[in-house]
Amino acid sequence: MKRKCHRRINLSIAFSTIAMVSFILAPSVLSDSKTWTALGPYGGFVSALGVDPSNPKTIYAAADGMGIFKSTDGGGHWKKTGLAAPTVFFAIKFQPGNSQAVYTASAQGFHISDDGGKTWRLSNSGMKATYLLAGAVDPVTPNNIYVGAWGGLSKSTDGGRTWADASSGIGQKSVQALAINPLTPSILYAATWEAGIYKSTNSGGSWLQASTGIKDVHIRDLIMARPNILYAATDSAGVFKTVDGGKSWTSVSNGLGGLSCFRLLVDPGRPDTICLGTQGRGIFMSVDGGSSWQEISTDLPPFCTPYALSINSRDNIVYAGLFRSGVYKSQGAAAKWVESNFGLTGHSVSSLIVSAKPRKLFAGIQTYGPSVFVSSSGGTAWTMSNSGMNYPPVFSLVMDPTNSKILYSGNSGSIFKSTDGGENWLPADTGLARGYRSTYALALNRANPKTLYAGTDSGVWKTTNSAATWKRAGLNNKTIPALAIHKTNPDIVFCGTASEGVFKTADGGRSWLRVSSGLPNGAAIQTLLIDPAVPQLIYAGTGSSGVFKSTNGGNSWQAANIGMTTLSVSSLLVIRGTPTSLLAGTNKGVFRSVDGGAKWQSVGRSLPVDSVIYALAYESAKKRVYAGGNTGVFWISWP
Repeated sequence: MKRKCHRRINLSIAFSTIAMVSFILAPSVLSDSKTWTALGPYGGFVSALGVDPSNPKTIYAAADGMGIFKSTDGGGHWKKTGLAAPTVFFAIKFQPGNSQAVYTASAQGFHISDDGGKTWRLSNSGMKATYLLAGAVDPVTPNNIYVGAWGGLSKSTDGGRTWADASSGIGQKSVQALAINPLTPSILYAATWEAGIYKSTNSGGSWLQASTGIKDVHIRDLIMARPNILYAATDSAGVFKTVDGGKSWTSVSNGLGGLSCFRLLVDPGRPDTICLGTQGRGIFMSVDGGSSWQEISTDLPPFCTPYALSINSRDNIVYAGLFRSGVYKSQGAAAKWVESNFGLTGHSVSSLIVSAKPRKLFAGIQTYGPSVFVSSSGGTAWTMSNSGMNYPPVFSLVMDPTNSKILYSGNSGSIFKSTDGGENWLPADTGLARGYRSTYALALNRANPKTLYAGTDSGVWKTTNSAATWKRAGLNNKTIPALAIHKTNPDIVFCGTASEGVFKTADGGRSWLRVSSGLPNGAAIQTLLIDPAVPQLIYAGTGSSGVFKSTNGGNSWQAANIGMTTLSVSSLLVIRGTPTSLLAGTNKGVFRSVDGGAKWQSVGRSLPVDSVIYALAYESAKKRVYAGGNTGVFWISWP
């Protein structure tokens, strides 16, 4: 199945957080000696898994859009490796006899680590197609590596350093899976999406059709149980088996009904034991070579789809990588599944909202799948909240200040609304082109919450009836990552663009004036904050030049970024106290200024070094600052 990575990670804006648009009293400045505490939510869209054959307690998991994670205790704890690429991953492989050599196939190409995941390099030289879907390593000659892609096959004979085309007979078909004969590695099999299965007997030099008997040419996965015994998972016709090396195939789908088969796993120590991941129906197992199947989805999330399956055959532990729910593991065929996600920060948080009554913390998720998480315990436990939200990447969240049950979500493809505190969502995008309009920023008129503005990939939109209908409000064909509404005059709205600085309207969006004097040329504005006590004072977070400040309502701007002159700033928060503190979420963690942005210092300790903070929020009752980004949600006490 073809999958595209369609997230916009760098455009995710957290301006809509309630705590970011008002001053909040706090008695003093945060001490740099304090430590950030990780809250999760853990999990993510895990699309590839690899158990180290030499040390099965070591496992690698690929979280789409986030990177590769590693566990050395059988999935008890995870840490991100040196590969933190915003891409789609499809396979994790090891070099036989050298578990420090790890390979991944991704939408970016072929990644190699020679040190157990600490460092990685992209190696695509000579590769015919680089959107990789599958991989196989020769067990006898480990320098021989094969990769399948959208557009055929490539082969390396030098451990992945260089590549040559190996598509003769397959052409530009999409190769979904590869299987290699461990006793005679010159024999390989390739599963395609368009034309069934192909076989090569000369190390990929040429390929011939080997699909006789298969009723569906759309092959999702292919595994080898014994040298001549293989299983193929099809899109609509179940599972097929060959016992003669691909000459003929027979259906082995008894008990599967009409399920769409998605992923296959064979236990190398028990080759008649096969696990099957299905589309939306969890996992099935056969212990008799496919003659019968039994569902083994107890305690898996409902309607789950396993995108990855892997096994520690020595300890009989099966691992499943799920869409949006991370990693689960099960020991033995009769055992229940348990979540195994601690430390696996596969969700990127775009936005945060703190609700006082009832106490709730909302986290919008910009990686594909969960949409929104809600916590009633300050982040110690999370519940997925995406019922009805069918365009899942969330870029912005806002809450009605007069009714905490009403929330709005700006997504990839739509705007959604909840009237029950986030438990259920409905599209609220009449007037917008559903499925084609990404909303990166939402701003709500606090004096009249029925009026909202939406910053999209095609200008500004406005509603005056609580998102029942939307109309264009200017700046058509511009991408708008940031919005801010004047507190006492809601007809005054500022918007930050992706490449043209700041614009201002004083008539509710009927006309706009560019107000970018003093900003860098082509400035990407990622967040805006109007001082509610001094509306002429405005702060703008830029994509690569830190913070800029206007003291005259946007007529002119000056840099306010000493200590962060080259940083990307995606969120801003003001906490009033003695002195007042301005916080900035950046691509290097959280910074604060106590002099209106003249100077900045890093806040707290123990944020992961690769943290990009897209959202900031303050909970006054608990005196906590929350930071959300590509490493999940963290909190620190304030002061």
